[in-house]
Amino acid sequence: MTFHFALHRAMLPACLFAALVSGGQALAQTTGSIRPNEQAAPSSPVAPSPGNPDGLATGETAFDEDAARDRLTRAGYSDITALMQDAQGIWRGTARKDAQKVTVALDRRGKIVAH
Repeated sequence: MTFHFALHRAMLPACLFAALVSGGQALAQTTGSIRPNEQAAPSSPVAPSPGNPDGLATGETAFDEDAARDRLTRAGYSDITALMQDAQGIWRGTARKDAQKVTVALDRRGKIVAH
């Protein structure tokens, strides 16, 4: 009985190490850059059309105003003003990038278009 207990006791550190390493890999796979109010961009883009020349994805969005501002800021835009969501679910406003004032649009997939 003593040998059996000693064998289990010797294996305990190796088992704990294996559990920590595999748990860390699982955690690394589940954490990403998408925040709770954001959606991942699908791989297929929306084709431009006469009513949607920029190819923005319309429809319900998970972005609230703070998440939209954050996405624009992380894309290099500053001085974001008049940011409002239109009837198609596109966030629109004005901002500065490279010292130039532009109008910006952010669709439900996170695509940003500036003019």
